[in-house]
Amino acid sequence: MWVLLSALLPEECSGYVVQMNTTVFGKSFSGFSEDAARGAETITHAYFFLIRERMARFPTVDWDEFSRRNSDLLTWKDGILTRYYEEATLKSDLARTVFVFPDKVI
Repeated sequence: MWVLLSALLPEECSGYVVQMNTTVFGKSFSGFSEDAARGAETITHAYFFLIRERMARFPTVDWDEFSRRNSDLLTWKDGILTRYYEEATLKSDLARTVFVFPDKVI
């Protein structure tokens, strides 16, 4: 997603984000079970917005610098989304099919 956002304007990325959601998290990606696909829409869009914000806050030239400054975005288990979402929300059918706004008070 960082590469996508580095190359295109955010509004140009929406079609790619939807496609990533379908092919990476959805059933068409054989490496993921149906349970792993839960929360895909919300997770995909949440990471899109978080990465975009970090790119604006910390403009960097390359991936190595970005990943060094934003390692919290690269942690999956107990990662950054746990600051914003209840686990049950991310696993819900609603979160799988549409973007759900964060439900934790920060």
